[in-house]
Amino acid sequence: MVKTLLRLLDFLFPPRLTELEIRTCTAQKIKSFVKPTVVDGHITLLSYHNDMVKALITEAKFYNSPTAQRLLASALEIWIDSLPSRTLRLVPIPLSRERFKKREHNQVTSIIKNLKAVSIDECILFRTVNTAPQMNLSRQERLTNVAGAFAVDQKFTRYMRAHETVIIVDDVMTTGATLAAARAQLAPQLSPSTTLLTVALAH
Repeated sequence: MVKTLLRLLDFLFPPRLTELEIRTCTAQKIKSFVKPTVVDGHITLLSYHNDMVKALITEAKFYNSPTAQRLLASALEIWIDSLPSRTLRLVPIPLSRERFKKREHNQVTSIIKNLKAVSIDECILFRTVNTAPQMNLSRQERLTNVAGAFAVDQKFTRYMRAHETVIIVDDVMTTGATLAAARAQLAPQLSPSTTLLTVALAH
């Protein structure tokens, strides 16, 4: 009955290819793809060359799919579980006001809100300019594009505890320019006892 209804809905409202792709995905399957790798000082968890991962990122980012966001969160969860036991604070890479208004959600925030037992801080970092999308830029253009793109709201850093692990999270990393720019702004504002990590779900 359920399969018949699903076929009918697919006939009436043809699903996107990426939407079809993620239907067969499970948290267990995503967790089997996780291979933490350090690239230019940033941690990456999944390969963006994996068709399932690419479909999940597309659905989470452009279509605000709760299913895709939940599955991607499971990749982040398995990595977080491997960290030393410390107080964790996750900081999503922020969108500009213009892009947030157009997209109506920050996909990174939506992903990490599926996690439990971590603090999420959306207010510490903010975009100072509406930068061009990094996707079609060269490496040098990416570095220039995000230079000075972030700032720190210091009224929020005062509430951060010593000995925390702060993790800046992005969805996709190519050159690492975005994560590096965000880290460069946040690091000087943190206590020396704070551990600052940068992680991308896919690379």
